[in-house]
Amino acid sequence: MRNIGFFSNCTILCNMSKPDKKLFLLDAYALIYRAHFAFTKTPRINSKGINVSVPFGFTNTLLEVLQKQKPTHIGIAFDTAAKTFRDEIFKEYKATRQEVPEDIRFGIPKVKEIIRGFNIPILEMDGYEADDIIGTMAAQACKQGFEVYMMTPDKDFGQLVNDCVFLYKPAYMGNAVDVLGVKEVCEKWDIQDVSQVVDMLGLQGDSSDNIPGIPGFGPKTAAALLKQYGTVENIVAHAADLKGKQKDLVQQYGEQAILSKKLATIITDVPVAFEEDKLKYNGLDTEKLKPIFLDLEFKSIMARAFTEGTSEVAPRPLPQGGQLSMFGGDTSTNIPGVSEKQNFTSNASQYQAIEDTQQLKDLVTK
Repeated sequence: MRNIGFFSNCTILCNMSKPDKKLFLLDAYALIYRAHFAFTKTPRINSKGINVSVPFGFTNTLLEVLQKQKPTHIGIAFDTAAKTFRDEIFKEYKATRQEVPEDIRFGIPKVKEIIRGFNIPILEMDGYEADDIIGTMAAQACKQGFEVYMMTPDKDFGQLVNDCVFLYKPAYMGNAVDVLGVKEVCEKWDIQDVSQVVDMLGLQGDSSDNIPGIPGFGPKTAAALLKQYGTVENIVAHAADLKGKQKDLVQQYGEQAILSKKLATIITDVPVAFEEDKLKYNGLDTEKLKPIFLDLEFKSIMARAFTEGTSEVAPRPLPQGGQLSMFGGDTSTNIPGVSEKQNFTSNASQYQAIEDTQQLKDLVTK
């Protein structure tokens, strides 16, 4: 008999009204790296000896979004190899990042093939990061009456949140989906306005992008100073009013903090137009996707993607969110902390997340 993995948010979700226009904007590389790290200890290797963890994890996450959140519109943004203004004003920007792992090098073109097979537009433009494209699209879509969800684990997207734009942090390693609005972003950062996210990053820096900030400034110091002075620029202007080490550090690194804030600011005026019709989701292309999935040996994904009736899964409520995993309901991995999982070996225990009464009935009768 199959073991059932129950967890804290294993509940029957209530019905909620579905927005007429719901746009999901996915940060591709953030989700690709997330898949890579999730499968580091137990990579998914197919019978050809190829590590397919990245396209597997990414596709499971994409399927979960399409089938359970049912966006009316969707786009997936990528960085390009071209330099941006951030590289020009700060040569060390992202300089600490390591060489791209082999499974990601293999996975990126496969992920793009899969995205095209889902008939989802790839959004990219030389000179701008995916963050900037998402920020611009979100701002334009909001003005056109959309409810927008920026799907990324990156915290800096909090600066873009407003009454119709939300930060949608996908589930990871057993944690549930986290959907943040204005209130949640302010509480998370201990700030008074979401615009101060960039001030926080300007002061404390961001090691993932090699944004320096002010050495020795952590979130508590940064939040306390922003409560008093409001912005990085105002803190620097009042450096003489500070005491002790804070005064010395702000006087010495104030201009670096202002530069760091600029590096962390997501642009919302990229020269791209939000074209509603082009981002409308009309379903996947079986003829394109089937040979890709067969080649990668994604049997469980094929069953989920092509089974008749999968499009009828009820949407989950937002912004509360639910358990959304890159591993899907049939995951070939064994990572500690992941709620939905199956082991590669046939004699190992199999776990399945139970989310409604029908799933429980189906499982019991097997």
